[in-house]
Amino acid sequence: MTFDHSKKELDFTKDDRTMSEVASYVMNLTKNLIKQSSTREALNEKGYPENGPIEQTIRAYQSKGSSVYEQALDAMQTGCGNCQEMAYTGALLLRLGGYQGPVKIGIFGLNHMFLILDDYIIDTWAGKHYPFKRWRENLVGYGGAIRDGVMMGKVFPANHFELEDEIPEVTQEVGTLSDCLPSLNSQKELRGIVHSHFIRLDKQKKEAPTHTHKP
Repeated sequence: MTFDHSKKELDFTKDDRTMSEVASYVMNLTKNLIKQSSTREALNEKGYPENGPIEQTIRAYQSKGSSVYEQALDAMQTGCGNCQEMAYTGALLLRLGGYQGPVKIGIFGLNHMFLILDDYIIDTWAGKHYPFKRWRENLVGYGGAIRDGVMMGKVFPANHFELEDEIPEVTQEVGTLSDCLPSLNSQKELRGIVHSHFIRLDKQKKEAPTHTHKP
């Protein structure tokens, strides 16, 4: 099932899409809006410098004292964010598109956050979405340390001995769009971000070379 972007806005009000389709769409849209993650970069063998541009961008907007939803807006604007910003971005996109079902923010281990859409987990940071009942075989925990100014990250599967007593927990139930972003200017900003993204997609499609097959 495809999603109609002709109006340059989101619409999750139709009933002809499976939960898996909605989860996949939200995950991929979030990945396209937030393409850079310092904690993902920290998984590389050499880690990621604490003073690197991605981490400094994230710290800058987190230090403003704004809400987690406002921080998600900043993540979309800058293209930089980690699991928390990705989870809250997914929540905003769903509410912007009129999704009325239960949406929750989940946490696993000390600090790995993800989105719970009805009975689905959307873990954009890890690039996975799956039914909640399959969390033990899919969910990961994140651990890391800073050594000589370098962030060194590591992921642990749910069955790792350090996580054997852990279960995914709900840290927040997501309200309406107005609950998440009381400011009308912030709501307008969110709509503008999504609108601009769809315009870019259209432009890329129009500029993409067409291949003709000679007989």
